[in-house]
Amino acid sequence: METVSPSAALPYLRSCKKECDKAIEGELKGEIPKWLKGCLIRVGSGLIEVGEDKFNHIFDGLALMHRFAFQDGRVTYQSRFLRSDSYCKAMKANRIVQSEFATRGIPDPCKTIFQRFASLFNLEETTDNDLVNIILFSDEAYACSEANNIWKINPDTLESLEKVTLSRHVPVNVAIAHAHEDTDGTVYNVGSSFGMNCTYSLLKFPPKESKNANPFEHGSVICVIPSSKRFHLSYHHSFGMTENYFVFVEQPLHISIPKIAWNHFVAGTYSDALHWDSNGQCRFHVVRRTDGKLLDTVYVSKGFFLFHHIDAYEEDGHLVVDMCIYEQGDAIKTLYVKALEELFTNPKKFSEPFVSRAKRFVLPLEISGENIEEDKNLVTLANSEAKAYRQSGGSIFLEPECLTGSG
Repeated sequence: METVSPSAALPYLRSCKKECDKAIEGELKGEIPKWLKGCLIRVGSGLIEVGEDKFNHIFDGLALMHRFAFQDGRVTYQSRFLRSDSYCKAMKANRIVQSEFATRGIPDPCKTIFQRFASLFNLEETTDNDLVNIILFSDEAYACSEANNIWKINPDTLESLEKVTLSRHVPVNVAIAHAHEDTDGTVYNVGSSFGMNCTYSLLKFPPKESKNANPFEHGSVICVIPSSKRFHLSYHHSFGMTENYFVFVEQPLHISIPKIAWNHFVAGTYSDALHWDSNGQCRFHVVRRTDGKLLDTVYVSKGFFLFHHIDAYEEDGHLVVDMCIYEQGDAIKTLYVKALEELFTNPKKFSEPFVSRAKRFVLPLEISGENIEEDKNLVTLANSEAKAYRQSGGSIFLEPECLTGSG
């Protein structure tokens, strides 16, 4: 069994008590090429404690932005907290006010029970603590999370400029933070909608037509994928894109929409609505980019959990998809603050669910004939160890090639 070093948890257990809003120059060990010029901006959890309150999960900490600027072989660093509504309310009250993924906020005592129920469906009242990623929409930078509200920031000063509610521009409840940008500047993303029928939507945001234009005004849905479970959504954090296709993996870690509604009354959290189906499969939805059509071929595999896609490309009639996958859905549980603190006393406890492996799935696109033997490997890609078999019901069962050990 792999053992996770407790030091891996340290960055997630620290709170930044002071911003570095003015750039400071770093001391170099080694050399940075003088041709390297520009900046790298990242965002993540920066504060896990507010007053006497403590966030429960690393997805909950208040967003802290980091900026590394490179010029003439030198590097400068600066940081600022995102001035989200979640952050400002917490600082004013000196406690956690806004509910996050696994942390329940303090409800507004001025609201009746009916007003609190109504707020569940008011997407503008959900968290705007965008701590996952920075996305460029044309020439504008936005801090994003797996939510409905994102923040425009100044990439030079890290100033928080404007909150944008995505549901005002595209018909989704939430969108993920790992979008793709095409060569022409078009941004593609995946959103999801919940209601009587849960769906996933592929979103398209073309580049701005003028400098002062709104980068979201021409946002559109290019494909809607029905959820395999009517009142449940698969947890999703990223997706794949190639020259001609989108790849969306529906995995057996589900979010129960009725449970989210119920937890709103019983002081539960969004994380309490997650359920891992140990007998469930993953389904690979493939969408053609030219017309937004979902391919009829059903691709499935043994169930796994993933956060991040590594790469996706096409080769000789195959769609190749590389991902960092976990064998079970307990990976999210290992990211609770208490679980990370336990690594210092029992590093083996979460070792197996904590680590991921890079695996490659190969989806054959050119499948012809109804009388294909079920034991025939449909992957004909040279030097590939991945496999694909037609099942009796007509679906294609995928077996991945393992690219790395655990890590």
